[in-house]
Amino acid sequence: MNGVCWITRAVPYSIARPRGHDWLNSEIRNFGNEGVDVLVSLLTPEESAEPGLLDEGRCCRDAGVRPISFPIQDRSIPNDQEARRLVDVLVREVNLGRSIGFHSRAEIGRSSILAAFLLARLGWTVEKAFGAISKARGCHVPDTPEQEMWTRNLVGNEEFSG
Repeated sequence: MNGVCWITRAVPYSIARPRGHDWLNSEIRNFGNEGVDVLVSLLTPEESAEPGLLDEGRCCRDAGVRPISFPIQDRSIPNDQEARRLVDVLVREVNLGRSIGFHSRAEIGRSSILAAFLLARLGWTVEKAFGAISKARGCHVPDTPEQEMWTRNLVGNEEFSG
């Protein structure tokens, strides 16, 4: 998938993987032009090499997009504490009016669980978050039952300050 796949225009969290190699600079610039302020890559270094995304951080900085690398193994889940710290950073970015983009390989598993966690921290239910992401992606998310259970458990154990 290329381009930005907005979950909802009212809540601008996008899921999109940039095309790499020769297209990477223009893809990242396009994301910035479409309103992505922060781009979170969930790819491992090995996965970034395959589609030509090793220069993603530099391209983001050149385009005025804040890059965040948060590698998670495909079809897996992140460490709870590390995910909470990342989402704390992203909540602050959202509260400053910035739009967040996530990408992984297919934007179904890893991207979806972190986007859903972020949306939950901002007041959405997990059901509403996964429903909106599924609608935007055109397929059921997340990728695995383990990922869905992780998100529900993490959100259920959070104490939100509002």
